[in-house]
Amino acid sequence: MEFRDYIAILGGLVGILATFTGIMWMLVQQINKRIDTVEKRIDSVEKRIGELREDIKELREEVKEINRRVDGLKEDVNRKFSELKEEIREFKDYMVLEVPHKRRLHRVSVIKLPHKQGE
Repeated sequence: MEFRDYIAILGGLVGILATFTGIMWMLVQQINKRIDTVEKRIDSVEKRIGELREDIKELREEVKEINRRVDGLKEDVNRKFSELKEEIREFKDYMVLEVPHKRRLHRVSVIKLPHKQGE
């Protein structure tokens, strides 16, 4: 083999190496594009997670406020119910003590009234 043959073989190998390098460079570019796409998606997801965390904090505060309102309403209902029970007790006491007495007085007063025909 002559020197020219070695140069030709070497030139062919360099061509193959250049082609392989070009293909590898294209693959690296595609991989980098995919990495960039994934990083953008990750950033987008992290942003959304941050927004959701803020929403959760706001909802927790709203739930706390609602619980405070409900507790206040429960206290009002319990107070009103206690007042109503007390009024019912007072009314029952009145009915037990006063009404039968008035009925007796009423009966007595009816008996004491003169009859129109009999007098």
